[in-house]
Amino acid sequence: MRSRSTGYRRPPRVPFPPLHEVPSELLAPGSGGGPFCRALRPEPLEIRSTLIEMRSRFADPYGEDLVGKLELVIAEILNNIAEHGVEVIAREAGSENPGAAGRVHLSIAHAEGGLFCIVCDDGDAVPGNCFIPGTLPRSAHGPVETLPEGGFGWPLICEITEQLYYRPDAGHNVLAFLVPKVGPPAAA
Repeated sequence: MRSRSTGYRRPPRVPFPPLHEVPSELLAPGSGGGPFCRALRPEPLEIRSTLIEMRSRFADPYGEDLVGKLELVIAEILNNIAEHGVEVIAREAGSENPGAAGRVHLSIAHAEGGLFCIVCDDGDAVPGNCFIPGTLPRSAHGPVETLPEGGFGWPLICEITEQLYYRPDAGHNVLAFLVPKVGPPAAA
């Protein structure tokens, strides 16, 4: 559903299935043409390495447009987990190493409409107000220091993905979504 004030979609109110109902091929490690599955620490270098490997894996069969969108969405999600999820747990535990606080599991599988993704982490549950559409940060005219630094991630994720679901499940956060294929241009 598109928000009239911002133009991006709210997550649907359809409940995400329990993990035991998610197709096992999305949660199990794969190779070759199977699903892309990784467990990683939410640290910048490990996130970047995963993004590079993911891009390499999906570039040939899907092309630059879809892979670019996939990379943008996954990068935004993983960076948010590193900055706002497990980092909070690490600070509360007195650790200066956020990656020591948790793991992230990423699964990407070929789907009829594009690439279906599941991201699970063991950080704190996402506060409900994070999913309430707000307004995009407005660009400011003036000095660079007045420009907004953040606030673009969730609207971008909502705009690029379809079938976006979130739910906490047994101490984990589960986010699932489809990055849709771009169809051929319509004939004139």
